[in-house]
Amino acid sequence: KIVLSGIEFRRPLTALLIKFLLGLDLICLAGLLFGGKIDSIFLILLILLSALSWTLRSKNPSKWNFSSLFNLSLLPLLIVAILIMGRAFCPPTGLDELVYQLAVPLRWLEGRGTEIFPDNPYSAFPSLSGMAFRILIANGGLLSPRIFVFLLWAATCLALYSVISPGSSKIAKIAIMTAFSASFPVLMAGSSAYSEFFIAANFAGALVLAFEKKSFERKNGIICLALICGILAGAAASVKMTGLVVIPSVCLLLLYPALPKWRNWAVSFVFFAAAGFFSAVFYLRPYLLTGNPFYPYFAPLFTGEKSLIEMSAYHHAAGSLKYGLGGISEFLLSPVLLCFVSDFFDGYLGFQFFPILVVAIVLFIKKFKDKDFFSFRFQCLFVSLLLYCFWYISSRQSRFLIPCALALAIAAAPLRRWAEIMKR
Repeated sequence: KIVLSGIEFRRPLTALLIKFLLGLDLICLAGLLFGGKIDSIFLILLILLSALSWTLRSKNPSKWNFSSLFNLSLLPLLIVAILIMGRAFCPPTGLDELVYQLAVPLRWLEGRGTEIFPDNPYSAFPSLSGMAFRILIANGGLLSPRIFVFLLWAATCLALYSVISPGSSKIAKIAIMTAFSASFPVLMAGSSAYSEFFIAANFAGALVLAFEKKSFERKNGIICLALICGILAGAAASVKMTGLVVIPSVCLLLLYPALPKWRNWAVSFVFFAAAGFFSAVFYLRPYLLTGNPFYPYFAPLFTGEKSLIEMSAYHHAAGSLKYGLGGISEFLLSPVLLCFVSDFFDGYLGFQFFPILVVAIVLFIKKFKDKDFFSFRFQCLFVSLLLYCFWYISSRQSRFLIPCALALAIAAAPLRRWAEIMKR
């Protein structure tokens, strides 16, 4: 709220989502810069900042239309939320939770709050989510990380609703919301202390802003849009390396043919500067402590020590060889297999995603033939393809596809008045 006091958003839901995500990202940045010192004063700091935010509130605040928000279209989200809420309030049992997602923050609480432990190389991840978990555990106990990730799941689903709501029929909204929120990776990651929704939620926030970019068309507004999206994309990249692809993805969504070329270049420059600066701070920690900003990966680029190179090779293999089929056939078949079977991956998106996949492929071909490259729908389709390609060459775990599934769901939504909505 403090950072955005001079910016007016088109819809109250957009303002709420962006302020929540920016607040989260800036708190995590402070958690990294000040280490464990911020943990003990976090609640006091939060109260003071909330009071300051209240004094800077808009004189003409946007009025919430709750009747349009809480309607039948959000019923699937409410049902799924009730189903997974119980798991979110249970003690952590997931493998990654016990190995490093919560194990590392618990060890940080006993030290400075930013150490890298030789016996746990995952502690060298950029760890924006780890900083959040450390602060949450220090102030709310061991259950608080799962509960907070559940809130990020809700924020991501509301962002999806925000984009598809203006021009979709009620049945279409229910179908899309159900297909996304009830898929296995989304259910699992949204009720566990996993880091995937720190990436997905920031990406979703940038998606909402990109969808409403016409309202930022004035000179200062479009620069503010680039700055905010840069921070959100940089935060997604600061969770771990699988989030790096969010930066070019969001930049593609910001391209706007109605602007002069120099304005698009200016937007790209501001965006990459914000995203690069924010993420560089988090990657600087492993670089200063190990000499490798991507530790434990890509060791041959930064050292000649054989033991570190072998350790790095092991982690690369653990992420790439365990899942999938291998070969070019996997690249072509994985989207279909991910809809029906989980034998080759650590889960699957579900049968309900197959119609979305078919619609997306047909739309991509049609938009490409029409050379409609700058429509938001084609941009979402292209971004989902980019996210899928990055997933294919990195670690092929189904939960790493959540941002891709989100972009695909938006692109395939059967909007009745897409052109009119974008013009408005």
